[in-house]
Amino acid sequence: AAEAIVSARGGPGFKFMIESKITCRAIAKQDPEHYQLDITTAALAISNVSAYPPARTHLIESELVESLLRVLECLKDDLQGNVLPDNAGIGSSPVEGCMRALWGIAPEPRAVQIMASGHAIALILEVMNSSGAHNGQQAIVSACKGALRVLTSTNENREAMSTEQALQQLVKGLESTLLDAPGAESAALALWDLSVQPDTALNIGNAGGIAALIGLLSSPTATARHAAVGAIHNLAFVDQNKDKIVQSGGVEILTGLLSQQEEESCAIAANTLKILALSPDNKVRIAMVGGITALSTLLSVGCQRSKDAAAGALRNLATNKNNKSVFVEAGTLPLLINMMEVEGSDPNSAAIGAVCNLAFNSTPAVKEAIVAAGAVPLLVARLKTTAQDKQHSNDSLAGLVACELAARALWNLASCSGSNRRAIADAGGVEALVRLVEASTPKIQGIAAGALSHLAIDMQLKDAISSAIVVIVDIHNVGSSMLLYPVIACYVSRIAGGIQALLGLASKGSQCDGFAAAASVLKNLAVVQANKVVLAESDGITLLVSMMGSVFDAERAAARGILRNLAFNSPTHAAMILQRAGSSKSIEELLAPN
Repeated sequence: AAEAIVSARGGPGFKFMIESKITCRAIAKQDPEHYQLDITTAALAISNVSAYPPARTHLIESELVESLLRVLECLKDDLQGNVLPDNAGIGSSPVEGCMRALWGIAPEPRAVQIMASGHAIALILEVMNSSGAHNGQQAIVSACKGALRVLTSTNENREAMSTEQALQQLVKGLESTLLDAPGAESAALALWDLSVQPDTALNIGNAGGIAALIGLLSSPTATARHAAVGAIHNLAFVDQNKDKIVQSGGVEILTGLLSQQEEESCAIAANTLKILALSPDNKVRIAMVGGITALSTLLSVGCQRSKDAAAGALRNLATNKNNKSVFVEAGTLPLLINMMEVEGSDPNSAAIGAVCNLAFNSTPAVKEAIVAAGAVPLLVARLKTTAQDKQHSNDSLAGLVACELAARALWNLASCSGSNRRAIADAGGVEALVRLVEASTPKIQGIAAGALSHLAIDMQLKDAISSAIVVIVDIHNVGSSMLLYPVIACYVSRIAGGIQALLGLASKGSQCDGFAAAASVLKNLAVVQANKVVLAESDGITLLVSMMGSVFDAERAAARGILRNLAFNSPTHAAMILQRAGSSKSIEELLAPN
């Protein structure tokens, strides 16, 4: 029936009816109630007919979209008078009827193209704001909002709506003098939808949308703030927009938004700061405006989504050297560690990553504060969980990421002091790291091996580590890509033939991928008496003495370090070195007491 109405005479008839009545109004302004009723009836009929998708094509071919927009243009300045009396029996108004009709036709891609290419967006926003200023006009506001949401609801519609003209109208719609105007909120929602496409996000930034959206964050309306922060979050993924967000005061306003009561908006604001915190300059700026403290507070009072977002932002902020002490002063460590205690199959990698970054390249005081806050047992527990999952073949990607971060954190903490190394050992860290070296991904094996190398600095742990690692692998066949990390080959014990393999790697010279890692481990192993014997029996002294004459600085430096440790507290091996070297002033100086 709808299709028949439109195709037979409905489309042209509606068009004639509404445009002729508007012409009468414009010229003579006669019989206002009669023309309002006719326009409203026609528009509502269009709205009802548009519910039938095949009929929408006929409506568009009859140029109903253009007609409805022309009617709205005529009526927009007289909204307050365009409310029909109760006895009209329609319960609507001409403006509402036209907007409902546009809302009904909007799902059609051709309708979207028509509205995106003209001034329809600006007109709808103007009607919305004017209606919002009058009591009893909320039905018009709702119809305007509905039409705009449909215009940006699908990928096809979003592509059509991404024209320069449409974006400029939406950005202008944000600039209402009233921050609680409904048009500003709807414009922000539309930009939020459109900004999922990187090219469109860039164009929104170039059209001045960022400053306008940041201004809307000060709206007294929570829904408007939510729409604005959602759009800003999407825009922040585009590099060219990041500076504009910062220059427009976005860091300060987003930080302030973290203390608001709206949980979803807080989470989006924290995620936006997380993106911005990837920039070195922004790490400093966020900390300067109190961002670390605000994010830390969110860890204790926010919803789970807000906590995860805050932990992610703190993780990025923790890489800045000057920020690390702020974490300690703000009481952030216990909150991060509390998040690490949450059990489940999806571990909080953001909190573990924040602790890992705090431990990296930080002062002994910060590392000791991390240990004192109770991080070590939880980090070790994460390693054990991953090892168990690996054993039962149910390890998840999230679990592997968390394990990698936990192992890195332990590696960083072990480089600080003997007390930290013993705390790791007391928590079962040596055994957990050894299990990872024996069976894990190549990357995690390398990180675990690096942590063991730092633990091996402690004389009390060195023998335990060497005895614990038993890897049945022919190290010479390990691919060079694995040797970019100090992986299996670098820290196996003498029992597994590790020293011979390490000497083999060292003999390939400093141009080999595994040379630096192999030399570092040989230097550590050479302190232990039992390892000195294996080094000598493996003809390592001859190799090391020959490296002393290398043309490469790295090879000479590596040989000096290993030979010095080999001779340390071992006159027998010192004599063997002198015997192999013959008359060499450099060797004599190397072995001379300090």
